[in-house]
Amino acid sequence: MQTGAARAPITGAAMRFLPRFRLRSRPLLDGACAGALLWCAISLAPLAGAPAVHVRAPSLIDVEIDAFHVALDDLRASYFGPVDTRSALASAWDAAVTYAQAHGASGPPHTPRPAITDRDALARFDAALRALAAEETAHRIDERRLGEAAIAGLASSVHENHTYYISPEDWAQRNATGQRYAGIGVTISQVGEGFYISEVFANSPADNAGLQRGDRLLAVDRMPVPPPSSDGLNWLVQHLRGEPGTSVSVGLSRQGAPLDVQLTRAYIYVPDFEAKILDGDIGYLRVRAFPPAASTGPDGKTIAQALDDALARFDTAGTRGWVLDLRNDGGGYLDAMTAVASRFLAKGTPLFVSRTRDGESTTRADGPQHLPARPLVVIINAGTASAAEILAAALQENGRALIIGQKSAGVANAANRDALPDGGGISITVVQSLTPLLKRPLDGQGVLPNEQVEASADDIPRGADRQLDRAKAILRAGLVPATAATH
Repeated sequence: MQTGAARAPITGAAMRFLPRFRLRSRPLLDGACAGALLWCAISLAPLAGAPAVHVRAPSLIDVEIDAFHVALDDLRASYFGPVDTRSALASAWDAAVTYAQAHGASGPPHTPRPAITDRDALARFDAALRALAAEETAHRIDERRLGEAAIAGLASSVHENHTYYISPEDWAQRNATGQRYAGIGVTISQVGEGFYISEVFANSPADNAGLQRGDRLLAVDRMPVPPPSSDGLNWLVQHLRGEPGTSVSVGLSRQGAPLDVQLTRAYIYVPDFEAKILDGDIGYLRVRAFPPAASTGPDGKTIAQALDDALARFDTAGTRGWVLDLRNDGGGYLDAMTAVASRFLAKGTPLFVSRTRDGESTTRADGPQHLPARPLVVIINAGTASAAEILAAALQENGRALIIGQKSAGVANAANRDALPDGGGISITVVQSLTPLLKRPLDGQGVLPNEQVEASADDIPRGADRQLDRAKAILRAGLVPATAATH
């Protein structure tokens, strides 16, 4: 997390956007398995007259132990805080025993004996894990799952929720390229006994047809929408999506009045950034994620360029203030976040502090700040995470904005994801993110709004948004401190 272009991304939890991590390549096998490869190479070219050397292929537990060694090395080398090897091995052993006993093992046959050095402790752990894997049970223990349990226990030993083992299945899924799909361009929410449109994406078929937040979905292609449930939501998704260029009819209810709309499906682009003027006097900025700073959207502009254009339009329109909507922004890349923050804060203003095993460093706004500055209200909620909550905290502590809404997610540390020889991976927190002035850890604590404004699902059927309405009212009433607009 330096201030240059190679800055490590910040990762969020359970958000709609997958975390973006820096990947480090490493050989498929090393340690004991690399030795097996060496002996295989020797056996292919035996000395004249010498008997052929037959080498046993690495077993599953061999591969898992090798993966365990790689994970331990990575943890000790990369984790932002100190790692106690003995405690890490004890946590891994407990997790392995728990798995084994849940799958038929009577108990650990050879608990690792105390060791003088970390190297001896690791060797004794390996031997005990092999013995545990070989224990005779009614159903033979799955060596791969046993090894995975040990690595998961190793990762959990630091008690930090962004450091964890990633199974081969999840590793493959998390690194898969997202598929494009065609649809109508809406977000659907279940409220009470119905499904409602909660958001319409700009320039989508739904937007072009005039669909609105609060429209209730009643039918698709004249088939009634099932009752609210996860199955009902899946049914809606399956029937609203389809091949681009195909037609779909949607039956709606808007404030009690029936409405039938014919739509043509298209590829949907959900922009990371949107801007518009609300009610003629409020500039509204929506950031859904922070892509790499140099990446461009369909309009060919970076997020910073798009923001510059939006603020210039707001000036021309004579807006009295700005709303920055960071709700459900799962984060992304710090270089993009820094570029956005730099439009609101003077050059040199501290944005956040990074704490690593090598010490602390401060990232500062690097300009150009947009002037004249306007009063700013930022909306956050429990889905505001990582880079987004770092931005909110920077604007709050520097007195630049009033924060409203709900407490943010509190998942603001940065992590690397490293591949392991068993096909899985390990996520390791390498940077602890602190607020710029108070140096308060954001992870696990989040950003507390200056004014708590709860969202309500009941707003959706009415097409209302009480958090946004409150933000506009604050700006019109002049409740944002004057100093907040002039930093």
